[in-house]
Amino acid sequence: MAEMLRTPPRVAVDEATKSDAHVHFDEPVLIRSYTASSGPRSVPAGALAGAVSSWFAIVFAVCYLALPAIASVMGLYSGMLANLVPNTLALGLMGLVTTALAVVIRPKVVTNVRAARDPVIAATVGSLLMWAGGQELLPQLQALTAMPFYESLTFVGMNVVESSLFGMMLASFARTPAKAFALGAAFQALLLCLFVGSTGF
Repeated sequence: MAEMLRTPPRVAVDEATKSDAHVHFDEPVLIRSYTASSGPRSVPAGALAGAVSSWFAIVFAVCYLALPAIASVMGLYSGMLANLVPNTLALGLMGLVTTALAVVIRPKVVTNVRAARDPVIAATVGSLLMWAGGQELLPQLQALTAMPFYESLTFVGMNVVESSLFGMMLASFARTPAKAFALGAAFQALLLCLFVGSTGF
């Protein structure tokens, strides 16, 4: 989150040369605004709740509506649309739980866009491994190995996109790969439990 830019210094310009004047800044204000927030910092509860809920809305639009619709139209996989109600319930509950935890715990967030994002990969891998294990082991879910190859590949691809998007969010809360991996796995485990519980509705 960049700080507001300072008003640039006034430059005295001769009336006769106004059209040829060039404004020079004393220092790179834009660069200073990024480096000022290079480390983890606390974010107001309202802003944090808005960011988390907005990110969940993006994931829902992309991974639960757009990609499943495209896959269904192309005849690749229609299981996501068939389970739209329990998927929506599970994701909605997950969004509420995550937002509430973020507001209560108030984790410090790295808001510098130039910060290293390595934990994203760890969070994504942790989430994907937990999802794949749950998909194969939970009796309420259809195993990937029981699907036709093209359906399984499409389903895996959609979950890679979903886990990557959530990994971007989770990596902002856990800046080390080990913590991000654990957080991604725990996040996906809870989401799977909510989905299994939502299938009864």
